[in-house]
Amino acid sequence: MKLIIAGILLTSGILLTTFEFQKAIGTSGVDRGKIILKSTDGFIVVGEKSSTDFTRKEVFVYQTDKQGNVQWGKSYGGNESYVVNDAFLDSNQHIHLSSERYLNNRESLIYLHLNETGDLQNASPYDEGGNEVEPWAIAPAENGNKLVVGFTKIADFVPGGFYNASLETKHLYILKEDANGTKIWSKKLMLPNNTSSFAYDITKTSDGNYCIIGQAIMDNAIYNLLFKINTNGSIIWSKKINEGNVIFRNITTSYANNELLITGYAEDDAGSTDMFISKINDTNGSIVWSKRYGKLDKEYGKGVIANENHIIFTGTTKSFGSQQDQIMVGKVNHQGDLLWTNKYGSNVLEDVSAPILDNNNIVFTGFSLRTPNGAESLLFNVGQNSKTDHEKTIDEHNFPLTTTSINLDFEDMTTPSFGGSYTLSNTIVTPLQLNSTNLNF
Repeated sequence: MKLIIAGILLTSGILLTTFEFQKAIGTSGVDRGKIILKSTDGFIVVGEKSSTDFTRKEVFVYQTDKQGNVQWGKSYGGNESYVVNDAFLDSNQHIHLSSERYLNNRESLIYLHLNETGDLQNASPYDEGGNEVEPWAIAPAENGNKLVVGFTKIADFVPGGFYNASLETKHLYILKEDANGTKIWSKKLMLPNNTSSFAYDITKTSDGNYCIIGQAIMDNAIYNLLFKINTNGSIIWSKKINEGNVIFRNITTSYANNELLITGYAEDDAGSTDMFISKINDTNGSIVWSKRYGKLDKEYGKGVIANENHIIFTGTTKSFGSQQDQIMVGKVNHQGDLLWTNKYGSNVLEDVSAPILDNNNIVFTGFSLRTPNGAESLLFNVGQNSKTDHEKTIDEHNFPLTTTSINLDFEDMTTPSFGGSYTLSNTIVTPLQLNSTNLNF
């Protein structure tokens, strides 16, 4: 399978001279793009490379120029599987990845630091002294430090190296590490009755603090948590989002144009599944507006980004004659009013990442099973006719939400960063020969 990268030029009614390209990029295996980053002279795709039977995965990274021509590609793995959940690019064009390492049916966080050509600079594992740590998101902090969020499972170990999985509880987890990948501090959320919680995403705001969104089980119900911390992990405010009979899933956040936006999908008691977008006041956690977008079947929000004029979202849909997820791209104004939605794909499985903006272009990655060689990646740049060629209508609904203040109790974790042994050479770096094919998607 190869990845999907797509760039769609927004014209806002202005006639521009544009070009279009659509490419499949990848190896002969199963490749999936999950994150796209904008470099100084092109784009970086981060994802996973799998065996055809999906028994083993490696982190997969490649860079292209602005026209989608591949500059380099490498994979990162070992004797066990590696997967990646988030990444960011620093001012030196170095890539920082929050990954998972699967070994002996346990998962541990592994932080990977790559230079501008993909050479491995650091690989630091964390399992909090032998427990499981699953990272979901990473964000840059001051002086080269990083903040990672996800969850940790504090397992009940028994003699012989086994553990009692029935006693595991997920705890929302925050890790701060320095520029060398060394732990500064880590915390876990402690809820009454030892109930579970986890973090979906972390976003840096314009005041230098961080908003974290997650989920928790409290009073036999599932709630979404939204809170803000400073760089020392102290809580500035914390809220519980009240959704009535709706449960949020797979939430991602974005902070651009001084706006905190969240998207994902919402399931209600009637079985309806719509994507949603909510705009949040990051100074106090209140909801500015929230809307649902959907049609006949299921719509899933995968990412959102804003500029001074509009808000762009990516997602998938099943509402237009396909039994499989198809790529969806749309635009709303800053009040959440839907301006247009485009659909790309056919009756095959497809997925899409959160978008980035490159001037007026929307750029994203993902994967598709539709290409001539089966499961491949795609690189799109669709010009001014993208709207009329692919437009599909979905419905827009107001989605009233409120927030309630809640006290969150975090416990410092003083366990060792890693309970095993690990060296940089344990992460094997392999240069990749990537194939690129022009497509007509």
